[in-house]
Amino acid sequence: MSQLEQQLRQALRELADEVPATRVPPLRLPARQARRSGPSHSDGLRFRGASRWLAPLAAAASVLVVAAGIAASAGLIGRGGPESGGRTITTGSVPPYYVALAATGAPDADHVDSAGIYATATGALLASVSVPGRARTFVGASAAANDLTFAVAAEQYPARRRPAVRFYLIRFDPSRRSARLSPLARPRVPAGASLEGFALSPDARRLAVAVHPKGAHGMTAEIRMLTISTGAVRTWASSRGTLAAGTVSSSLSWADDNTTLAFNWHVTRLGGPAALAATTSVRLLDVRRPGGDLMADSHLVVRFSQPKNHQDLSDLLSGVATLTPDGKSVVAAASSPTHLASGFVEFSALTGQMVRKVWWGPTGTPAPAGSMAVLWSSKSGRTLVVSSPPGHPGQLAIVGRSRLRLLPWPAQVPFAAAAW
Repeated sequence: MSQLEQQLRQALRELADEVPATRVPPLRLPARQARRSGPSHSDGLRFRGASRWLAPLAAAASVLVVAAGIAASAGLIGRGGPESGGRTITTGSVPPYYVALAATGAPDADHVDSAGIYATATGALLASVSVPGRARTFVGASAAANDLTFAVAAEQYPARRRPAVRFYLIRFDPSRRSARLSPLARPRVPAGASLEGFALSPDARRLAVAVHPKGAHGMTAEIRMLTISTGAVRTWASSRGTLAAGTVSSSLSWADDNTTLAFNWHVTRLGGPAALAATTSVRLLDVRRPGGDLMADSHLVVRFSQPKNHQDLSDLLSGVATLTPDGKSVVAAASSPTHLASGFVEFSALTGQMVRKVWWGPTGTPAPAGSMAVLWSSKSGRTLVVSSPPGHPGQLAIVGRSRLRLLPWPAQVPFAAAAW
């Protein structure tokens, strides 16, 4: 097989994932010729037989040509990687809008007083909502799969108390460029508890919230699941570890079946004489269960080892991981301290093994601590929206195997607190 054939096959596989079926026009073949009579009958049969064979072949050839053209124009047939300057890609199947938290700098640099809906391709602000009532600042964002419904968390500061967290839905109307904020009565994260992450389900019917409970000591965690239409909340808890939170990305993510929730789990154990080893893993929870023991109702799919004070045998330090919508893979930002390289990695949710590296290259200028993260994944994980890819610290990008497109990042958004 030639290199061109390999590239074209790869492009077709990626197009199958990146081009929704609704965007592909139906293939219309020529009408079958009528059966002829008389002396010319046999000629008519030969023509009709040939057309049955040639039409699909011509259609397949035309699809290949069109796919090759689309792949070339979209940069799907790319050359090289970070070191050789792979070709850029279009926004493709990445949702056209995202929610991000915006700051004014008052009363301090961490004060985030609004949430905006932005255009992915241009970074333009389309609509915004302000922090409601007694809330002081927004602290996180999540998105449903319909690109119209988002969730945000806001800190409230009661008098002489530590902040509590309350959740809100944002419903975006692109035709009017307006956004409406509505509160969710439950669940609330009380003062003294710690919010470790939250995620709105793809169908916007459930909100999962990860919490380190108030008054809990050591490794303890809860996942609280709100059914938005009824207000019912179920809780899973465990004292055998804690949820591994990220600076930018959430510790929780959903499969598009709306029943499978992935969470990043963190356990500290003895790793040798006077040394502790922290092991981070990804587990899957079936949210149709009634609630109870978080470990009993979930199962391990990927394990990352992040030892402390002794050699990392895998030489791969992974950040907070995200489940791909098809539920088959886990993707995460990662780095290799030994080889001074970083990028993004994909693991199989079936075997737990690493499948491939995405946009992997020399670390170069170090990105701000914790800023390299996966913010969105296509259905199969072939296309990612990421923050601070290697060589582009502090920037937002769409990446593929050897493809990158930098996205405009609004000046009023000081860090990648965004969700697609």
